Amino acid sequence: MGAVGGINGENLANGWNGIKKALFGGGSNDDPSESPFMTQGMKEKYAKHMIEQGKHILPTSNPDFVAELKPDGTYEIRQRTASDNLMNVHTIAPNDPNHENITLEAAKIAGVEASMDMIRGIRSNDLPEGLSKFLEVFAKHSAGMSDDSLTFRSHFGDMQELHSMADRGEIAATTTKKEIMKTIVDLFTLSTAKDGNGNFLLPKEVRAELTGSALHIIQDSFAQGHVLRNEKGEVVMFQTYEGQGDKHAEMDHSSINDPVAYQKSVTASVVYLSITNYGGSAQDIIHFLDKVVFPLADDVKPSGVAPGFEKPKKNNWFEL
Repeated sequence: MGAVGGINGENLANGWNGIKKALFGGGSNDDPSESPFMTQGMKEKYAKHMIEQGKHILPTSNPDFVAELKPDGTYEIRQRTASDNLMNVHTIAPNDPNHENITLEAAKIAGVEASMDMIRGIRSNDLPEGLSKFLEVFAKHSAGMSDDSLTFRSHFGDMQELHSMADRGEIAATTTKKEIMKTIVDLFTLSTAKDGNGNFLLPKEVRAELTGSALHIIQDSFAQGHVLRNEKGEVVMFQTYEGQGDKHAEMDHSSINDPVAYQKSVTASVVYLSITNYGGSAQDIIHFLDKVVFPLADDVKPSGVAPGFEKPKKNNWFEL
């Protein structure tokens, strides 16, 4: 099949290179699919898994065409048919297993064990002190109270980088990006640190938990309530939790047709796991985060609450 007018009105040839701009926001060598750690074998594993799950047919901006993932990891742009089952994707929520699902898919593709320690690490960003403390902190916050716990600090305070969010409003995007990247690089460095004899400094269980925590941050960055992106996938604003209304939870819980976010989240997790487990360096991680996960838009804004995510204004009873 030849080139077809499809996504964004462009002529897209068959194959990964043809559709990667639509999926990954660019066509440069910084695309995660072109990472030396994202091998052809991994693309094929990814394709096999998605086909088995029935998630291999993606919508395009042209409603008459779809992008179908093929067993070799390439995509074919073709005419949409009535039988096409378009991929329905969940965003990422604390009490939803999407973090676990994304990680399990990514680990399978990367050929890495997704141990329970890694899953505990993924959950630790949301529940650093357990579910009861999580519920207590959110109840306190709704009543205007605060504390110095890890749970409060990570959700409402100075540790919101654990969710790819800004600590407060009006922070320059470059500052928030730097803090988020530093946290991920620190987690990577600890999880891969070795002594002079080439032995890991930390136990396997701890290393897996650190990896899970880093994956959580990367995956959260593709949820709109955390990071607002433009059509090219560039960061327009790092959001803050404080000041957001119900839409944050709505976007974290709802099923939406958002294959770009889902594909990026899985693929980014594959690349991170591959760099971590197959000899990558901190510089590989830095380049990956800088160019692929957190590229800033030219019109990037300081942190805050994006339009549509605000809490509704309360009118006085006498206001008409």
